[in-house]
Amino acid sequence: MSSVIKELPMKNDIKIALLDQSIITINETLKRIEGKIDKLDSKIDHCYQSLNLRLWNNFLWLVGFGIALYGSLFAVIAHALKWF
Repeated sequence: MSSVIKELPMKNDIKIALLDQSIITINETLKRIEGKIDKLDSKIDHCYQSLNLRLWNNFLWLVGFGIALYGSLFAVIAHALKWF
C-alpha cells in the first residue's frame, strides 16, 4: 500500500503569497539571530580582552618577582661569601 499525499488544489497566486510570507518571516528571524550573535560576540571580545589584560599583568608580576628573588638570592650568596 503506497502512502500518497494528496494536495489540496490551490491557485498559484496563493502558493506564491504563502512562499513570500515564509521568506519574509525567515528573513526577519535570521536578522534577529544575527543581532543576538553580534551582541554575544561583543561580550566575548570584552571578556577576552579583560582576561588577556589580567594574564599579562600576572605574567609581569611573576617576572618581577622572579627577578627580585634572583637578586635577593644573589645578595645572600654574596654576603655569605663575603663579597661585600
